[in-house]
Amino acid sequence: MRGQVKLPLTPAYGFGFERRSLALALRLLDERPQLFTSAFREQARTLLGIGAVKVEALGRWAVCSGLMTPAGQGHQLSSLGHVVASFDPSLEEIGTWWLIHESLTRRHEPWGWYTCEFLRTSFSMAELDEGIKASFEIKSDRAVQNARRALVAAMTRTPLGPELGLMVESSQGLFERRPTDPATVNPALVGYAVMSWARTGRRLTANTEELLVDRGPGVVLGLTRSSLDVLLEQAEDRYREEVLWASHTAGLNSVAFSEETQPLHLVDAYYLERLEGREPYAALQYARTEGLSARLLATANSGASANG
Repeated sequence: MRGQVKLPLTPAYGFGFERRSLALALRLLDERPQLFTSAFREQARTLLGIGAVKVEALGRWAVCSGLMTPAGQGHQLSSLGHVVASFDPSLEEIGTWWLIHESLTRRHEPWGWYTCEFLRTSFSMAELDEGIKASFEIKSDRAVQNARRALVAAMTRTPLGPELGLMVESSQGLFERRPTDPATVNPALVGYAVMSWARTGRRLTANTEELLVDRGPGVVLGLTRSSLDVLLEQAEDRYREEVLWASHTAGLNSVAFSEETQPLHLVDAYYLERLEGREPYAALQYARTEGLSARLLATANSGASANG
């Protein structure tokens, strides 16, 4: 029981989101940073084509997706959001949805719980409700229903459920979680997830087993040990050990992480490979020196230095 986590009761927490609405919000945000403020709610309803409560819910999901961040009295695209919106404005790439899923697992508590703790491969909505109620501090059944409805809606009305295999309706009233197909997870995205995890924990090395427990990146991506090993080796080879490198000496399997390559560089490299056809190592080099990620990180570092 995670007694410190309370599920909110506001109606907005009972709604998921759809690809079209999220993509449209990202396109509107640069010129309308007030899009998700209460004062702009009526205009947002018209622009987004959804109801007021769904507008509020979409704003929460956009922040949890890692694509949007609070700024002043409104919001702005995050660095990740800038890269995604630049390369994949319609959110059509499956890699984009792996990025969103990874961020949701860290920022949206019920999502993280479902991904890393509710590990049933087949379940009913009643069983999902029971799992939520047993895992969170619950004030009413309404909170349970809100969390479940939002989770299921976001899974089933976006590629997150059916294309990533996170939640697929198998028969009337029954859902299943399917094993991750390693072919859908680009090595650059595995590198991004692993390096984000390492940066959060201020780690330069890790035992491979650590990546496969609790909310480690292997668990988040739904990878088996063998699949993770293969994808880590691919990332090591494709980027010539300038992202990570594995060690298998004396029976100890560990991974070391580059201090020069930042997680955002790998997102940039992924899109450069997929959408522009660049060779992986060349894509990474461009991302680190001239790409959008390099410019965004330079701006962020400049702002941090000025405020410091």
